[in-house]
Amino acid sequence: MYARLGPALKTDSKKIAEWIQKHQETIMSTIEKNGDFFLSDIPDFKSKKKEGLLKAGFIQVKREAGVKGKKDSSIISFNGFYLEIKRK
Repeated sequence: MYARLGPALKTDSKKIAEWIQKHQETIMSTIEKNGDFFLSDIPDFKSKKKEGLLKAGFIQVKREAGVKGKKDSSIISFNGFYLEIKRK
């Protein structure tokens, strides 16, 4: 993430990356509500950039759920497709 944020945001990239890491639930609810997450959605950060972080590829969304009764399995969902992943 730093590699993408650094050139675009210079000195604020580390602070933004840390905020994103700590507030993933907030980001997910904002994306579900608005379709994307913008730098202006981060408290105490001012930005003139209008591009959404999701659409620009700065953040990626991965939904994962566990399978009841299967300790080493996860379900990943994308584009209406569900995939069970078994860990070895």
